[in-house]
Amino acid sequence: MSREFVHLHVHTEHSTRDGLSPPDRICQAAAADGARAVAVTDHGTLAGAWRFDTAARAAGAKPIIGEEAYWAIGSRHDHDSIQVPAESDTDADPGDPGTGVRTKTYEHLTLLAKSPQGWSNLSRMATASADSFWSKPRMDFDLLEQHRAGLIVLTGCIGGPVAGRLLRGDTAGARDHLTRLRDIVGAEHIFVELMDHGIPAENRVRSDLLDLARYAGVRPVATNDCHYTSADDAAVHDLWLCVGQPGTMLTDRDRWRFTGTGYHLRTADEMYRLFAGCEQACDNTLLIADMVDDRVLPEPRQRLPEFDVPAGYPDAAGYLRHLVADGAARRFGEPLPG
Repeated sequence: MSREFVHLHVHTEHSTRDGLSPPDRICQAAAADGARAVAVTDHGTLAGAWRFDTAARAAGAKPIIGEEAYWAIGSRHDHDSIQVPAESDTDADPGDPGTGVRTKTYEHLTLLAKSPQGWSNLSRMATASADSFWSKPRMDFDLLEQHRAGLIVLTGCIGGPVAGRLLRGDTAGARDHLTRLRDIVGAEHIFVELMDHGIPAENRVRSDLLDLARYAGVRPVATNDCHYTSADDAAVHDLWLCVGQPGTMLTDRDRWRFTGTGYHLRTADEMYRLFAGCEQACDNTLLIADMVDDRVLPEPRQRLPEFDVPAGYPDAAGYLRHLVADGAARRFGEPLPG
């Protein structure tokens, strides 16, 4: 039986380091699979929001606008970092291969706007994160506390503050982060992300994530870390990653690359097969899609300043034409050159 699934963790070409697909290709693929909605969650930016909104509507799917935020280690105003095992987090800095340790200066958290107020707050957070730029534009708990209204929070991948801590054996730290997020946005607006890209680390923490969700009284949600549209794009995407690392070759063993598989826009049937036995996590993507307003971005309209129009001109447009013609005559003479 065909099922419906809504992708809530999606990167476009606006994720400049590792996103491959333009918004229209993603949205068309999601709609062709029968999805009622599709999200955009580019790394640390909202730059693709308007293009994505337009593309989703053209494809017949509700656009869900979000961001995969860079979450500070501690306060976004400080330069704190943590040391993590090299094999546990490929998103961390390379570090010293001899030590087996990497330095992590940020984590990932998925934020979605559920209403116009949520979009306004997400925009304010994105702007403020640039003011605390250190390696990346970073957000933190204080910023979320100030701008929480209208937002839905997903706890992120294994590079996030919940799954990452579980993976490193820090159950108390994972619990503290989840309950603090819950207390800020409310239990109905936070979901524990589950992923499956064939990475052992993701499978090791799935049951712990489900246990933690039950403990905190929040719901799980299945997501797929989509960085390109079709499974056939995997080789091109790997080439794109290599291009973004000057001086590296495809054959270099130590260059940054994705581990696991399935970073495309998987079909609903694929996602339900992956999460057999935990179908509710897939069903919850539909619940989240229905929580989001039909439009969160402002209606498109001209936003031009109003000027006093001198007597003798019918309107501002007529006065503007006069100023343009007068300025051109002064610069180029009359008659104006063809």
